[in-house]
Amino acid sequence: MPRLQLAGEGMAHPLVLARTPDGRHPTFGLWPVALREDLRTALQNGIRKVVMWTDQHDGRSAMFDDPGEPFFNVNTPEDLICAQGMLEGDA
Repeated sequence: MPRLQLAGEGMAHPLVLARTPDGRHPTFGLWPVALREDLRTALQNGIRKVVMWTDQHDGRSAMFDDPGEPFFNVNTPEDLICAQGMLEGDA
């Protein structure tokens, strides 16, 4: 069973965020559709930090502490070069 599902076991509406040793990665996770209206209301009321909302719903974390950077962001040409090196095993 995948890590996110394991971390959400026993929850009525599993809300599980990915975590690495560097911190939480809220855009990667299980997001229960049942809470969509609550999330919509929170956004309309000005909440902009995802973890503030997930914490209100007892969101859990699933640890991804394997070697490498599983959630590396590629935002610049330099990041792309770095990511290519990671794929080739150079970084």
